[in-house]
Order: sequence, then C-alpha cells, then structure tokens
Amino acid sequence: MKVDLQLVDQLGLLDAEIKKLEEQKSSLRAVLFAELLPQGGGTVEGNLFTATVRNSARSYLDKEKLAQYVEASVLRKCTKVTSCASLSVKRRA
Repeated sequence: MKVDLQLVDQLGLLDAEIKKLEEQKSSLRAVLFAELLPQGGGTVEGNLFTATVRNSARSYLDKEKLAQYVEASVLRKCTKVTSCASLSVKRRA
C-alpha cells in the first residue's frame, strides 16, 4: 500500500498548529480559573461566548485499592478489554 507523503506532512503540520492553539487555550483557561475559582466559580460573558467555571466533586474507583480486597480472577472477569488503533506523527530530524 502506497501512502501519499503529503498527507503525512499535512497531518504533522496540523498537529503542530493544534499544539500551539492548545497551549494558548490552556493559558486563557488558567487566567479564568485564577479569577473565578477563589470566588467559588462564576460566569463571564464576552461578546461572542460565555465561560462558566464551577467546582464539583468527582468520584472514581481506585483499581489498585480494590485489588487489595478482591481476588485477581474476579478483577479479570470484570475487566473490559477493547481493541484500538493509534497513529503518532513526529517531526523528522
């Protein structure tokens, strides 16, 4: 199978641009969190968008701790395994 090399380069360039945008997004989110979290959260309205920051509690199952109380065979029976494919793109040297 022959793959168009331009597709690989386009994907790599797009990934690089997305990374820059994600960094900008992260910086802006940090400012909003810093402004609103000390007040317990809140909403800020811009000209085009509204941003809401709120605190919430999340719970999750600690698998390692559960393994201390449940036999490994039970954990295996209750573990769901799925198949997935991945693609990584890195800049060439």
